[in-house]
Amino acid sequence: MRLIHECLNTRITRIGLMMLLDTAIIAISYAISFWLRIDLLERAPHFIYDNAYLLGTLPYLVGIRLACGWVFKTYHWSFRHASLDENIDLVVSVGIGSIVLVLLGHFTPLFEAPPPRSIYVMEAAMTYAGMAVLRFLPRYLLAVWTQRLQNNQQDGKDVKRTLIYGVDGPAELAAREILRSHGHNYALVGFLDSNPATWESSIHGVKVLGGLQTLPDILRRESIDQILLPESGLSGHDMRRLVDICSPFQVHLKKIPDYGKILNARGIQHLENLTPESLLDRRPVRFDAVNMDAFLRDKTILVTGAAGTIGAELCRQILRQPVRELLLFDINENGLFFLDAELWEAHPDKKVTLVMGSIRDAARVNQVMRDYCPSVVFHAAAHKHVPMLENAPVEAVKNNVLGTATVADAALAHAVEKMVLISTDKAVLSASVLGASKRLAELLVRSRNGRGATTFLGVRFGNVLDSSGSLVEIVRRQIAKGGPVTVTHRDMVRFFMTIQEAAGLVLVAAALAEGDISVLDMGEPINIDSLVRQIIYLHGLTPDRDIEIRYAGPRPGEKFFESLHAEDETVRPSSFPKINLIDDGETIDADAMVADARRIVANGDGDDARAFFRRWVKDYNAAVTPRVPN
Repeated sequence: MRLIHECLNTRITRIGLMMLLDTAIIAISYAISFWLRIDLLERAPHFIYDNAYLLGTLPYLVGIRLACGWVFKTYHWSFRHASLDENIDLVVSVGIGSIVLVLLGHFTPLFEAPPPRSIYVMEAAMTYAGMAVLRFLPRYLLAVWTQRLQNNQQDGKDVKRTLIYGVDGPAELAAREILRSHGHNYALVGFLDSNPATWESSIHGVKVLGGLQTLPDILRRESIDQILLPESGLSGHDMRRLVDICSPFQVHLKKIPDYGKILNARGIQHLENLTPESLLDRRPVRFDAVNMDAFLRDKTILVTGAAGTIGAELCRQILRQPVRELLLFDINENGLFFLDAELWEAHPDKKVTLVMGSIRDAARVNQVMRDYCPSVVFHAAAHKHVPMLENAPVEAVKNNVLGTATVADAALAHAVEKMVLISTDKAVLSASVLGASKRLAELLVRSRNGRGATTFLGVRFGNVLDSSGSLVEIVRRQIAKGGPVTVTHRDMVRFFMTIQEAAGLVLVAAALAEGDISVLDMGEPINIDSLVRQIIYLHGLTPDRDIEIRYAGPRPGEKFFESLHAEDETVRPSSFPKINLIDDGETIDADAMVADARRIVANGDGDDARAFFRRWVKDYNAAVTPRVPN
């Protein structure tokens, strides 16, 4: 028995068996076609088309059909995975075989007389039907058997009633894997789709039940446990809506693995949690309309604050361009070390140089500019935490204001082509020390334009979703500890974008250099309380039940709403989508401001620093918001 089993499982044996079965199908189809056409329909003897004619012409037909099947690889399928592509091959194989048969019958002396034309059509149709049943029926029977086996195995188990969002690509592949494989406890109930035209249709015998509009009724009716989604199947707005719909029903959302993970041994069993980035209406930045190659080719690029979140992502994206050398400038020794290791692993052919130092050290900054001669400087180094700087305003003056002045003046002195300041939406209507210091940095770099060969510009944007010390990082850490998760206030909203998009748009704005200050299109602001609840839910937990949420109240310097531009600032579009330009005409005596800042750093205290910001930032509001007790 073992020998017979091994023989049947060899490739040659399987192909030979398929050819033998195909021969039988062809012969039967040919005979039935003659019986229908000659004996049954005409009911008259035809001495030409007798059994001898049938047997004499059959070998030609069988040879043609088998040869076409071999050419179009209909014997090389994995019948378990046979799909539309294989069916097309089968149709083409049968069609080409019929054409060859017609040519032989009518234009060669091989046949005593050509068969009636209807014979070709009937034989081809029956041959195709027989071959299709032979090839696709095993897959169907396997799916039915697997489903029954799953049902038997799942009796008494914690079966997860599952919906899949989408009907194409990874969604359809995931459905096939669920239906035909075992070792999981998913019961596929139906599909969801945004296109109403697909509703009530069936895919692999499973119905498309509806979309987001009808989802609440579906969840109530079908007692769904989880919904599987392709990674890019929904917009951020629809994703947030989906989370809000599913939360009351305790329905969890999981990400469908990519093709590779489904097709390899991991199958569908290892579903992943959705990330907070999926809640944003952000898409990867395409540089097609911007000549990044011309902007960065064969140039030395300096990034200050390279070990920070934005600085590090800028470095990653810069190294995808044909730069000559990338300088990583930061005072954070460990951060530089780990970033360098990451970049070397990803780009071993690129020249990356670590440069330790502080932007507050003018001698060191000038030495770096002199020794390496960078063409472009991305100035990402800054203190950025609002509450901390409220308690240390002198440090904000020292680092964010004077540090920027040091880098800008060094860029001028060493004829750097372009310097790009990374700014923030907190610089608008500044309610915090951080915002005021960043607004002065914007005005400072603007004041340097026209003094030399260097072009200065600032790029302003809102919160980066998963940056170091960001809301998402804090929430994840609090969830890992079992809660509670702290939220400032139910009504607080913020702009968010992904790290990758922020860095990519900074590079685009730098390449365009169409205005002194660029502001990135951040989309619609998002309510912090809703975002936190959705992040908790994406971790498979229920807010207020599994994880407690506490409201701490706004911290000093925090606003309920952020703005990307002030009312007196004119906003105009740039030549690139998602980037706008700010025209406000505001200028200051930057040299006098820098001299005042140096005096504050040398002799002043916190009150002196706040008075400094009130002198130089026209809309600075130093009102301190008291903390609300728990």
